[in-house]
Amino acid sequence: MTRSDSPSQSGVVKALLDAAETLIAERGPNAVSIRDVAQRAGLQHSLIFRHIGKKRDLIDAVCVRAFQRVHRTLGDVSSPDEFLEALIGDPVAGQLFVRMAAERSPVVPNALRAGFETSVSRIAGAQARGEIVRELSPEAVYALWIAFGMGWLLTEYALTSVLQEHRSEGDEMRGWIMDLWSGLFEPRFEREVPSEA
Repeated sequence: MTRSDSPSQSGVVKALLDAAETLIAERGPNAVSIRDVAQRAGLQHSLIFRHIGKKRDLIDAVCVRAFQRVHRTLGDVSSPDEFLEALIGDPVAGQLFVRMAAERSPVVPNALRAGFETSVSRIAGAQARGEIVRELSPEAVYALWIAFGMGWLLTEYALTSVLQEHRSEGDEMRGWIMDLWSGLFEPRFEREVPSEA
């Protein structure tokens, strides 16, 4: 995504991407300027144009980098719990993903496509081993995992706040969510059909 990846420039590019990722996750891409990113990184704004390109190039580079981090983690996932933990385990990438999805950025479907085959293959393997439900296609399970994870990312802050006001612990709530989550995808025992006598 970047125009130059030479070792002398990689530190500058990393600083710019780190600053942009944090700001975009906090404010959304439309509320972040090139100057904001440069100021946060402690660099001149002209370096963004020189090393990365326009604002759209910067946003794409930030998203691709964050989503690649999440996909590397998802590559080791074999259960619904691990999937949700991987998806919400990188809060900056999660916030970025949610913001970009809310703005219907083309980066989001591209990011989902990048990890789709690997994730669906792992889900199919888990289904074949009887570890998760078989009633749904692996593609449907993947879509539900993403939807549930995104819903959690969108509402965790509010739910945690409300439950803490009512003397419930945020960690306890997270446990309830994980139990519900796991229950959705646990294999269901087939009912025995009574034999005819």
